Amino acid sequence: LDREHLPSEVNLTCINCGICTRTCPVGLQIHLLGRCVEFGGLSDTPRYHPEACLECGLCAFVCPAHRPLVQMIKMAKKYGG
Repeated sequence: LDREHLPSEVNLTCINCGICTRTCPVGLQIHLLGRCVEFGGLSDTPRYHPEACLECGLCAFVCPAHRPLVQMIKMAKKYGG
């Protein structure tokens, strides 16, 4: 993960609640995309179709862990497979 693209004060720990995925209007598996980015698996992101993301921000808005999910998805779009 290239942390220079993410705010330094952010705790990236996912609490596995699934709210981000249930909220996504496109039905993306946001939690899995986030994990790929978080753990350096950018080459695995195409299987989760980050290009379909509307970047509406609903996932980040509802995330109780305050993860920068839109930024993570943008990274997956730019650097993924």
